[in-house]
Amino acid sequence: MVLHDLGAQQAPGWMTLVLVAALLVALVLLFLNMRKHLRTADYADLPSSAEVREKQASEERRPDAGGRQG
Repeated sequence: MVLHDLGAQQAPGWMTLVLVAALLVALVLLFLNMRKHLRTADYADLPSSAEVREKQASEERRPDAGGRQG
């Protein structure tokens, strides 16, 4: 049983390709905009990259770093 027979000559038109390409461009632009906003966002409760690096360096200098016993 065939529910919807389009026939042998039916195929998706150019409009479908244009629509998919436009959606892809919109998706890429939204992603780039989101990435830009996340880079410039100010998170006051999180330490800066310099503070994290300084903490990691100070932990590496300690002999008991990593909680190893033995």
